[in-house]
Formats: sequence, C-alpha cells, structure tokens
Amino acid sequence: MEEKNTNLEQITQEEDKKESQVENISSENNNIEKEEHPISQITEKEETIEATFSDYVKISSNFYAGFWLRFIAYMIDVTLVLLLGRIFNTITLGYLSVRVEILDSMLEYVICYYLYFFLMTYIFSQTLGKMIVRIKVEKKEGGKPSLVDVLFREVVGRFLNDMLKFIPYLVLAFTPKKKGLHDYISDTVVIKEDFSDLRQKLNDKINKK
Repeated sequence: MEEKNTNLEQITQEEDKKESQVENISSENNNIEKEEHPISQITEKEETIEATFSDYVKISSNFYAGFWLRFIAYMIDVTLVLLLGRIFNTITLGYLSVRVEILDSMLEYVICYYLYFFLMTYIFSQTLGKMIVRIKVEKKEGGKPSLVDVLFREVVGRFLNDMLKFIPYLVLAFTPKKKGLHDYISDTVVIKEDFSDLRQKLNDKINKK
C-alpha cells in the first residue's frame, strides 16, 4: 500500500510539473505577443500614412488650374497690358516707343508687361485675369510665393517663354500639376482658388505624419 501511495504521489508531482511547464510556455508566448504589439502598431500607422497619401494624390489632381483656364486668364491680362501700354505711351509722350528687337515688342509695352505680372503676383498672388477665373499662384508646399519666387517666375520665366515663342506653355497640358516652364523655374503652382485652403490643410496633415 505504501509503495502504491508513493507511486501516486510521484505521478501527481510529475503532472504538477507538466502543468507548471505548460503555464510557463503560455506566459512566454503572451510576453512575445506583447513585445510584437508595438511593431504591429507601427505597421498599421505606415499603412494609414500610405493610404492617406494615395488619397491625397487622387484628390490633388483637381487642385491645379489647367491649360484653358490659364489661357483665358492670360488673354485677359494681355488685353489689360496693351491698354496700360497705350496709357503709359501717352504719359511719356511717346519717348519710349522704341522697339525691343529681342522681344519684338515696343519698350512701353515690355515695361508694362513685366511690371504688371511681377507686382500683381507679388502683392495678390493673382493677376486680374486670374482673379476673374478664380485661380492663384502658390508655392509648391502651399502659401504665398516669396519675392525671389515671383522674380524668377514673372521675370526670368516669362522672358524665357517669350524668347521660345510661348512653346513652353504647351507643357501645361501634359504635366501632372499643370506646370509650365516658369512654374518649374520658380517652384510654384497655379491652384484653383476654391481648393487653396483644402490643399494647405492636406499638406499640413501629410507633413505632420
């Protein structure tokens, strides 16, 4: 009888050991899962960021002013510049009626043309033509362009466009953000005015992520 009891005790002890081993293994697995949890959180975050960015890319295609909108705005501005040129010519008594051969234009018109686009874009981020069709110039990351940005865009960029007979304007129709040569030079974009605030908010959100 005593031998049987001792055997039973031994068996019970062995079972207890096995149960404790099983408990230890399960607790170790739980610890491993807890350790892996932050990694899964990071992965989820990355997936969220990727989804947000891809959504932004899809939405942002509607933000930028296309070729025809900008063409209409430009025609309005050129008409206004011609009128300003005539007024300026009258004020200066025709002394500036000198042909600028490199641009194939009269000097009073050239002065009015570059001053008009430079001052209007720097002060308002829009010319009168852009105001009418509700588009505006912004920096690539959003916000009003700086003095240097406007100088490169409205003087250097426009001069190159004029020298190349406005061919670079055609690039607008084929680039993702509807950018012309002068936009690339100054790192600016032309945005539909109604989407300006939304674009800025989305840019801020993406940058914070």
